[in-house]
Amino acid sequence: MKENPFSVFKYQPEFKIDKNKLKKDYFKLIKSNHPDNPISSNTVDVSKINDAYKILNDDYLRAKYLTKDVNNKYINDNRNDLFLLECLEIESKINDGVNLDFIKRYLENKIEECKRNYKNISYFNKWTYYRNLLNKISRS
Repeated sequence: MKENPFSVFKYQPEFKIDKNKLKKDYFKLIKSNHPDNPISSNTVDVSKINDAYKILNDDYLRAKYLTKDVNNKYINDNRNDLFLLECLEIESKINDGVNLDFIKRYLENKIEECKRNYKNISYFNKWTYYRNLLNKISRS
């Protein structure tokens, strides 16, 4: 997405967002810009509104967007072997179906810690892994 998702909704670029307000603003924007609406101003392409909403509504994608200008190398930087070993161990337990509820809570707690520290590249990198592991649990 090339358009700034915050500018689509006329929000300040901040991590904390009132998701209820975001949802209401999303429906207002969709309604006022929908091509089938005869009084639509069509000032914003509906697909841009959808893309912006997807980013702003997802904590991870929002943090990724906010940190991309600060550090474009966030994905490939600052990983350590102990952390990667921990992730492999967790993934193995997920594959075996062992203690999935416990692992899910553990990952959710780790993700909350990463959210609080998302500007620190190390935490953002970890968030990427934790998110993928949590998604793996959801798919199993």
